[in-house]
Amino acid sequence: MPLPALLPLPLLLAAAPAAPVPAAPTLVIERTLLKAAPGKREALARFIVANWFAMDRIAVSQRLFTGYRLYENAAGADAAWDLAVEVGYPNPAGYDDSAVQARFAAIRAAHRTVPIDGQVLADLGRIIGSERLRPREGS
Repeated sequence: MPLPALLPLPLLLAAAPAAPVPAAPTLVIERTLLKAAPGKREALARFIVANWFAMDRIAVSQRLFTGYRLYENAAGADAAWDLAVEVGYPNPAGYDDSAVQARFAAIRAAHRTVPIDGQVLADLGRIIGSERLRPREGS
């Protein structure tokens, strides 16, 4: 009977499950609203996932963020906004925390923009606003 193949150490370590890290509570949510260019809603959503969420994943792993999520406006194309991105923060200042800004700036500097169908954010839509939300106690 042949012996099972051994995995190289980097692959073995990558395949090993990481020890669970207790999640920090979300103290603030920053919601960003976006309006897609005509006919570009799906491409804008793909851009957010390929670019913003690639950076947000790193920020979560560094515990700068507690999570992130993309929402689509169910009201249709005539709505004031098309997509909403929510990012949770474990601190009450959210992105206004200077340490968060500095560390996320490093993440952003290392990121290379992934165009969608040859287009970037300015081609696909625009940010139309943002707001800060706090979870209510007991909800």
